[in-house]
Amino acid sequence: MYKEKDKQMTFYGELIYNELIPKDHFLRKLKETIDFSFVNKELKDLYSHNNGRPCWEPQIIFKMLLLQFLYDVSDAEIEEACRYRIDFRYFLGLDVNEPVPDATTLVKFRERLGEEKFAELHNHIVQIAYNHKLISDKLHIVDATAVKAKVDILKIKKKQQDVYEQSPDKDARFGHTSPNDVFYGYKAYIRMDKESEIITSVAVAPANWQEANMLAKLLDGSPPAKSICGDKAFDTPQNYLLFEQLNICSLILPKQPKTNKKLSGCFCNQPRKLSSNTIKLISKLRSNIEHKIAQLKKYYSLAKCRYWGLIKTKIQAFLSCIAANLRRIILLLPP
Repeated sequence: MYKEKDKQMTFYGELIYNELIPKDHFLRKLKETIDFSFVNKELKDLYSHNNGRPCWEPQIIFKMLLLQFLYDVSDAEIEEACRYRIDFRYFLGLDVNEPVPDATTLVKFRERLGEEKFAELHNHIVQIAYNHKLISDKLHIVDATAVKAKVDILKIKKKQQDVYEQSPDKDARFGHTSPNDVFYGYKAYIRMDKESEIITSVAVAPANWQEANMLAKLLDGSPPAKSICGDKAFDTPQNYLLFEQLNICSLILPKQPKTNKKLSGCFCNQPRKLSSNTIKLISKLRSNIEHKIAQLKKYYSLAKCRYWGLIKTKIQAFLSCIAANLRRIILLLPP
């Protein structure tokens, strides 16, 4: 059972926060700009309002997870940090002497929500950016990146089938980032607005999935775009048919014509001939998303799985992108 927390701070608590947290502190700006009460509304059906023991307000736990990905720390580390860091307690809406949720509460919260609810929370943040007119419909870029499984491959046999049987992460698979670079884990797929660098959609699949098959997932339910840019991994007749149906201009790097299968009645049966200048432009545009992916890996915990399993890795990817988007939103909005 849960009920919303009394937002009234003690006089002593307000005095400390106002004295110690600068007006230009990122977490103060984030707290004052984004109304996180939407989390309670999105998740109210997951909780009983008249039965069971009292529990933490959902938005407090979600904010705690958000801090975890903003500062790239573990469950145990974020629990300790929220006990002692004044800026963290302020952002959570806790008074200076209140307890904080423990690491076990974070685990149970992730399990309670599952991937669908985290997807909804991600989409809500994207909608906030869209409502502030931060997201353009001119050009979006798609790409994929490796997320290595939380598995020590050297401790288990190197034959792939044996790895699958013995691995603690049964969903992870072998994949390639290049013909000679093999890894074990997943691929995260993101779609980013080129102008704002806000991630509009994210998806995750085992590393052996074909990238081209994930494009429809990235386009589903995301803000519209007039053009989509991507590398040649997305160059398939099925995807050009999808672009045609959605009235999207393709800026996908082409494969060699001999690698394209044809679909009867589809405009993509025609050979795709792009000028060298157009190919150079597409390559230059793609550098934007490569930079964003590097940020996600370095600062927002997307280089390696925190957990085992596809669902938990999807949740990790959503939280990583939510954290990156919120920092970007605060940067782009006028003071």
